[in-house]
Amino acid sequence: MDPNSNVFLKSIRIFNSCFQMTSFGATEIVRNTNANDRLTQWYVITIWSSGYDNTNKKSGSGISNEILNTIRNNGLDIMDCRGQCYDNGANMAGSINGVQSHILRVNELATFLPCSAHSLNLVGVHAAEVSPMMITFFGFIQNIYLFFSGSTSRWELLMQTMKITLKSHCDTRWSTKKQAQILKQINLKFLCLLHFWDSILGQIDKVNLSLQNQNQTIDVATKSLEGLIECIQNIRENGFENALNEAKKIAILTNIPTDFPTIRKIKRKKYDLESNETETNKSSETIVKLQCYQSLDSIITSLKWRFEKMSNISLNFSFLSGRNLSTMGIDDIKKWSDDLALLYSVDLNGGELYTEVQSFKFQDSRLIESFKTATCYDFLKCIHQHCLQDVYPNLEVALRIFLTMPVTTATCERSFSKLKLIKNYLRSTMGQERLSNIAILSIEQEIASKIDYTSIIEEFASKKARKVKFV
Repeated sequence: MDPNSNVFLKSIRIFNSCFQMTSFGATEIVRNTNANDRLTQWYVITIWSSGYDNTNKKSGSGISNEILNTIRNNGLDIMDCRGQCYDNGANMAGSINGVQSHILRVNELATFLPCSAHSLNLVGVHAAEVSPMMITFFGFIQNIYLFFSGSTSRWELLMQTMKITLKSHCDTRWSTKKQAQILKQINLKFLCLLHFWDSILGQIDKVNLSLQNQNQTIDVATKSLEGLIECIQNIRENGFENALNEAKKIAILTNIPTDFPTIRKIKRKKYDLESNETETNKSSETIVKLQCYQSLDSIITSLKWRFEKMSNISLNFSFLSGRNLSTMGIDDIKKWSDDLALLYSVDLNGGELYTEVQSFKFQDSRLIESFKTATCYDFLKCIHQHCLQDVYPNLEVALRIFLTMPVTTATCERSFSKLKLIKNYLRSTMGQERLSNIAILSIEQEIASKIDYTSIIEEFASKKARKVKFV
C-alpha cells in the first residue's frame, strides 16, 4: 500500500506530527508505527514558499491552521495525534501564541517536544557566547577559514599540508565548529582552548548525529543525552589540565612560548573602609580556566533544562522495558500503570493495562530471548510477531504511543535539499501541486521503486489515445 495515499493515512490510529519551515519551503511529516513494527516517517505534504507569502501564515495561528488543514485533507483526525515536534522558534514553540499552544488547545494529548537536534545546537551556541574570550576564539577560527578559502593558492597549499576539509561554522549546525579548527597557532592560550573545545565538540557531535536518525526513540535519545552530561562533567573535572598539557607539547614542537601571555594588572583606588591588604590579580591561566568552567557549566545546565520534558516522558514509560519490568513488584507495576493511564485516559484503561503488563511479565517473557535487556521496541515487536494484539490491546497502544513520539525534525530539513534539486531554473514555472508530488516521489524513492505502474500507464494511455474505435 502506498504510504502517502489517503487510504493508508486513514488507517493510522496513533500518529505524531513534525513540521519544519524555512524561508523557501515547509515540510510536514506524519510519524507512526506500522504493522511491521518499523518506526517510519511518512511525508504527507511539501509546501513551497509560495504558500507562505502571506505574513499572517507565518504566525503561530497561521501555521497551525495550515497543519490542521493538511492533516484533515489527508484523512487524519487531529484527536489521534499524540505528539508534535518543531524547532525552538517563538512562532513554533511559544507557550501562548506558538503553533504548539494552538494545537494543544484543540488536542491536549498532542504533547509538544522541541527538536532535540536543534536544542542541542542551541546548547553549544550559548556556551560559546558566555564570555568575550570564547567569542573571540571562535571568531578567530572563522577568520582563519576565510583567509584560506579566499585564495585558491592558499587553499591548495593548506590541503597539501592537512588531510581534512575545513568548513565554515554555522549556528544552526553548531557541531561543525569541530571541523573548522586548525591545529597550529602562535598563542598557548589559543592552543589550550583548541584542545579544550575539541574534546567537548567531539562528544556533542556524536550525540547530535545519533539524534538526527529518523528512527530514533525517546528512550535511546534520553540515555544518549544523560551520557553526554556525564561526559561533560568528567571534562569539567580534569579536561582543562589535559588540554593545557597537550597544548604545551605542541607549543614545544612548534617553538611557541609555553607561557600564557601576561595581562596588565588592574589598579583600583581603595576607599577608607576597605582593607589595606595587598590586591592579588588573577593570572592569565586562572582566567582562562575560569571561563572554560563557565562554558562547561552553561552546557550542563542547558542540557538539563532543555531536555527535561523529554526525560519526563521517557520516565513515564520507563517501566515498559525489560530492565525495569523484570525487577518491579506487583504494587509498583500497578502504580506506574495507573499513572500512565491517567495521562492517556482516552487511549488506556488503568486496570486492564496493569493486568496486561503483569501477564506479559510472567507469561510472555520467555518469548523474548534476553528479556532483561529488552526495550519497548522489542516488546512491541514480540506482540506483533506472535499476533498478541488482541491479548494485550492496552499494552500495544501504550508502546505505540511512546515509540512514535517525535525526537527531531531533521528528516523534515532533509527534504529541503531535495527541493533545491527539483525546483531549479528549468522548472521555475512548476505549480505547487506538481512540485509537492514530485518531491514526495523523490524523497520516498525506495517505496516508489516498488510500485507497479502498469495499470497507471494503461489508464493514462487510454485517456490520451486519439484513435477512435468504430467497432
